[in-house]
Amino acid sequence: QYSIAKRIVEEMDPDTYYVLGPGTTVKAIADYLRIEKTVLGIDIVRDRKLVLKDANEEQILRILADGQLKVIVTPIGGQGFIFGRGNQQISAEVLRRVGKNGVVVVATRTKLNAIPGMKLRLDTGDAALDAQFAGYMRIVVDYNEEIVMKVDR
Repeated sequence: QYSIAKRIVEEMDPDTYYVLGPGTTVKAIADYLRIEKTVLGIDIVRDRKLVLKDANEEQILRILADGQLKVIVTPIGGQGFIFGRGNQQISAEVLRRVGKNGVVVVATRTKLNAIPGMKLRLDTGDAALDAQFAGYMRIVVDYNEEIVMKVDR
């Protein structure tokens, strides 16, 4: 997790807001930044500093209107959901505005190997959005390593 965090932090643009989703892999990014992470919540970082702790959908949309935003998430262990379970604050509206290219998925190989069928899943509550995000996504699994995984609706 440390090597994933190191890579993500090194690639952060100081002018971009980053939504840090729940989970221990994403928490490693906050730890690397030396900021306190809401483990089950959503926090927002800009210029390597905590901007908003335990953010809700409305706050995320407000920040999105203020500038560029990327969403960093990790799949739910053993299930593979990247949206719609445990991170409802990252709503369909947020995802529509950010787009697939504004999402960064991070996970350890161990976590990915434990996902049934090695497929990520979506449950945003919006079938059209799920279809837009379905297909394939890059997953950061190490400092210099990404893999491509199938994403099902």
